[in-house]
Amino acid sequence: MKPLTFDEFPAASYAAWRAGAEAALKGASFDKKLRTPTREGIVLEPIYHRADLASLPGTRTVPGQPPYIRGTRTNNRWQVAEDVSAAKPTDAGKNLRAAIAGGAETIFLEVTAPAAPSMSAHDLEEILRGFDPAAHPLHLWTGADGLPGLTLLISALKSDRETIRNLQGSLGQDPIGKWAAKGSIPTDATGALDRLAATTRWLLTLAPGFGSISVDAACYHNAGATSVQEIAFAVATGLEYLRQLASRGLPVQDAAQRICFDFATGPDFFMALAKFRAARQIWSQIVSRCGGDDSSQAMTIHACTSLWNRSALDSHVNLLRCTTEACAAALSGCDSLRVAPFDEVLGTADAFTRRIARNTQLILRDECDFGQVVDPAGGSYYVETLTAKLAGQAWALFQEIERDGGMIGALRNGAPQREIAGAAACRQDEIAHRRSSLVGVNQYADPSAELASSAAPQPQHLATEKPNAELATLLKKSGAASKEQWIATATSAADLGASLAQISSALDAGAEACVSIESLPLRRVAAPFEQLRLAVQAAGRPRVFLAGMGPLRQHKARADFSAGFFAVGGFAVVEGRGFSTAGEAAAAAIEDGAPVVVLCSTDETWPELVPPLAAALKAMDNPPVFVLAGWPADLAPAFTAAGVDHFIHLRSNCLETLQIIASQTGARP
Repeated sequence: MKPLTFDEFPAASYAAWRAGAEAALKGASFDKKLRTPTREGIVLEPIYHRADLASLPGTRTVPGQPPYIRGTRTNNRWQVAEDVSAAKPTDAGKNLRAAIAGGAETIFLEVTAPAAPSMSAHDLEEILRGFDPAAHPLHLWTGADGLPGLTLLISALKSDRETIRNLQGSLGQDPIGKWAAKGSIPTDATGALDRLAATTRWLLTLAPGFGSISVDAACYHNAGATSVQEIAFAVATGLEYLRQLASRGLPVQDAAQRICFDFATGPDFFMALAKFRAARQIWSQIVSRCGGDDSSQAMTIHACTSLWNRSALDSHVNLLRCTTEACAAALSGCDSLRVAPFDEVLGTADAFTRRIARNTQLILRDECDFGQVVDPAGGSYYVETLTAKLAGQAWALFQEIERDGGMIGALRNGAPQREIAGAAACRQDEIAHRRSSLVGVNQYADPSAELASSAAPQPQHLATEKPNAELATLLKKSGAASKEQWIATATSAADLGASLAQISSALDAGAEACVSIESLPLRRVAAPFEQLRLAVQAAGRPRVFLAGMGPLRQHKARADFSAGFFAVGGFAVVEGRGFSTAGEAAAAAIEDGAPVVVLCSTDETWPELVPPLAAALKAMDNPPVFVLAGWPADLAPAFTAAGVDHFIHLRSNCLETLQIIASQTGARP
């Protein structure tokens, strides 16, 4: 028997496929039904084919070669990373050692005055006890100014030149990103960039394996930015640092290799995957045009799961969100990955939830063997096309930023803030109208789940204790020292026990604060729903009576819709079924005493049911909120005049409607 080959089958053309698809649509619009517009302005096609790759750049390259679309390494084995809080040194050290023992290979530790004002070199030494920074990369989040954190690290390592030289990781300072996120930083831009250059030059000489700059792209993502905006603002920030360091005597070749990019993944799996690939391509192009060689064009990407779509409601769903996002980052070729505990937003993360988060990527990498496949998404017609379109859109926005004076100039005039605010508003509107689902929040919510009211975080204050005379002298010197003496003088102060806050204050003494700009708020799209649920919960979960008219087939669809709609707000839903007349339904609703009554029936029965039911309910001493499930279009004004307070339907703004109904029932959302 002759074996089958692909030659045995006639080649299928796109034209033939489209003709078949249009026939199946029976006159419906192909563009509206099968093409999907994204927030990024990219239209997703229903099918992709080989011809789509013909003109795409970089698809013939291999991993480890510019423009690095397919990755910067010849393998896909990323490093398993974990965030460790440094607020309490003893707990931080314990968590750090547990993370390493549990499979983490890289540690991210926040060392900033706002987060840990009283941290000293002794505290950092305690945190790092038993930790080998040569074997496990250590990334310090140091905010706008990395110099105080660096001096604490040098002091904690006893200024051991050999240990310092073998350091792996980075000093995650990002004055532009922190300025964007907070709206202001303690020192002016020139001073912040001078210190950035000083620490970069010091590390380049004495700790060549330790990066000096971290571009925090996640701050744009978690403010609501699209993938296009996140890429464009990140690379524009990176270019700003290249220029500023070059003007201070550091060549692009050296500076580019000191920069790491911290990107958040997102809920859109393929868009998140393509984002990392597109970012590498654009950064390679930028560094190349600045004169950097092949090795300096490679973008280092630290990925983290998104905070934007995390929810305190039905928090175990965050496990699924984190897994999807981790998978996208892993397939994209990131250098390290941090998966947040599913209960992160509740503030209840413990050893168990951190272990689950860590094991999520260990399973992906070592059991699913994602780390064994080079560029797993490479060659996919869809992913390659999406990467190219995303890169094109991001490059266009990047050029707009350049025309605006670069990232610093753009932030001053508020362009990125306006872009992100617009994108966030669109995404929040989609969630509010339930055009986009957030499981457990605006769809498939559990109304009986109790939501703990989180205590408002207490503001951190800079340490104000007065040091001894010797320390005071050194701190004064560190503030007045020349750029060449900054690190040495501040390290001497750290050796004597100076805290982060004291060193930061001394360095900033006499400096003018950076000009204030509009800040980028941290937005969680579930937060308004959580506030609604807390208010409804505090009001005792007001009852909603569903008046189902007629046989089950007549009211079930709208009763189910209404139950799901009010579950989003945490209301207690009571179903009344099979009422024959408006009077019967009104009597049952009055007897139940629910403050909200919903009529569930068919369009055809509305004219005979709505007026008498509304009249009966509004005649009560304390009339309930009367809701009609459905949209009567032309009849809406008459029904409103008759006493209908709200209409709920597929196009309703679920959040806004429930907030109003909650306030009408005594809750205060």
